[in-house]
Amino acid sequence: MSKITHLVFQSGERYPALIHDDGIPDYWVTLYVTAKLRTSHTANAIENIIRNILHFKLWETIEQRDVIAEIIDGQLPQPDDIYSLRDHCLVQTRSLKRMLESKSEGNVAKIDQLFPTGRKTLPRVRKSHYANRLTHIADFIDFTAKCIMRRRSDYIQKTEEINSVVKLIKAQKKKVNKHNPTDESEAPPPEVFESFMEFVSDKNPDNPFQDPSIRFRNSLIFQILYDTGCRSGELLGLRIDDIDFINNRINIVRRHDTVDDWRARQPVAKTLERSIPVKSELIAQLRRYIIEVRANVPFATKHPYIFVSHKKGKYQGHPISNSNFRDRILGAAKKKRPELYQGITRHGFRHNFNYRLSIKIDAFNKSVDKDGEKAKAEGKSRITEAQEIQIRKEINGWSSEGSAHLYNRRHIREKAQLLMLSDMDQQFNSTTKGIDNETS
Repeated sequence: MSKITHLVFQSGERYPALIHDDGIPDYWVTLYVTAKLRTSHTANAIENIIRNILHFKLWETIEQRDVIAEIIDGQLPQPDDIYSLRDHCLVQTRSLKRMLESKSEGNVAKIDQLFPTGRKTLPRVRKSHYANRLTHIADFIDFTAKCIMRRRSDYIQKTEEINSVVKLIKAQKKKVNKHNPTDESEAPPPEVFESFMEFVSDKNPDNPFQDPSIRFRNSLIFQILYDTGCRSGELLGLRIDDIDFINNRINIVRRHDTVDDWRARQPVAKTLERSIPVKSELIAQLRRYIIEVRANVPFATKHPYIFVSHKKGKYQGHPISNSNFRDRILGAAKKKRPELYQGITRHGFRHNFNYRLSIKIDAFNKSVDKDGEKAKAEGKSRITEAQEIQIRKEINGWSSEGSAHLYNRRHIREKAQLLMLSDMDQQFNSTTKGIDNETS
């Protein structure tokens, strides 16, 4: 099975490559990445594109096809192929792989044999993920087909056919309902996060981590995620000089392809740089970890990144990797109480932070409305919707307003439900009042 590897060049550049089982890079994917993506995309973005191309190759395996070989022979995907690929892109890769693994080697069945009840019964990806898959696959086919066919005498005609194929693939994005009210992708309820934070506190005797230094480090990691809403890549990319110990601020800095980061898959800031104010207690905990804990971990002082691996071995003192954080820190904590915390994800902390920010803004506006004279004397005024969006953009590092609305969905939905319930209560009261008048 092919796998994605990050090559690290002397300049610090991370180059995601698709490597086959024999250790040879995939020719067409490598050419596509080098010619079209390398100069305009981050390493993480390129890896996501390659993963979607891998999903396309999984479709080829299931359907016993080789689209590149077919294109070399002058054949382009037909509408039926595109409709099949559309359905394939809706399904989680993990589910499809499980189906294939259940089949004996050399006995790969057709899609209809694998899924006699239809792929609608299999777990699906989110709409945005589905749309990205189609776009990335279409662009890859567009690039490879035009490269392969450009020396043909009928290239101009073939270009028109290729454009039609690409257009039809991308048109499938509209074939799925845009809105699904049952799609709950943001995060578990805030009560679950509150319970989780108590569970992973370094002062909790039931904390899932036994080693005191690891317990303290992990508790601090989760507290930063909870208090700042930063992304996990931003957290793992924090350096000692990013902490403003005097003004109690954590600075998020973009450092793509830096030489002093030893990790092949470098955790980086996805959004804009920003400075986040935090409580003095959190800064004090960071200072304690850096001076009393991190300083005593071998090799940790060889680099500036704050959170390091404590476990003895090859990577002791190295900056924590994304996979280590996902599996051995967050994953290990969730496994202790899966019935409560299974739905918690790294990115879920960001949604939870923005939900709590909405609650704070509502409480602030309510206090201003309650005592306008006092608020005016203190220089306070209501936070308008436009100001709220600007606050979210500043704290979260967003450049557009779209993300602000996305991360505020839970709060907006709750307010809508309250309004509906209030309206229903009024209707009920007026109905019962009318009945009482009729019977009196």
